Amino acid sequence: MITLDETHSADLRSWVDSANDPGGDFPIQNLPLGMVVDGDGRRRAGVAIGDRVLALDSAVAHGMLAGEARVAAEACGGGTLNALMARGAGSRRALRAGLVDLLRHDTDVGRRAKGLAGELLLPATEVELTLPAEIGDYARISRGCFGRQSPV
Repeated sequence: MITLDETHSADLRSWVDSANDPGGDFPIQNLPLGMVVDGDGRRRAGVAIGDRVLALDSAVAHGMLAGEARVAAEACGGGTLNALMARGAGSRRALRAGLVDLLRHDTDVGRRAKGLAGELLLPATEVELTLPAEIGDYARISRGCFGRQSPV
């Protein structure tokens, strides 16, 4: 079950104007993380925000994330989200909190990030979503619910 915290507050507003559109799919309270291929063919972790995608590698490079949020974002740098998922829920929560802080219109880091918008944000229409994780050992055999060997 997902526990709602301050990162889900309905009062939050972003410096990304399109994220504040009441009819939009990706407000600051809804930050889906995934892997995209950008216009240069680079595979990168990104977070949808309004009609843009925040490139995590750019946020790290510009010092927009600190502490555990930065460590979690760096774990997304290997072309998949596997390393982040292996770190556990605490890292994912820290990353979310860091991203919300970065994307808020009323925080110091948010104001600095707004000045770097051209380097941090990619137009969503110019990226291609790709598989976020590498699935290993998919065809291993285990005991199924009926007690016989079955693929998992």
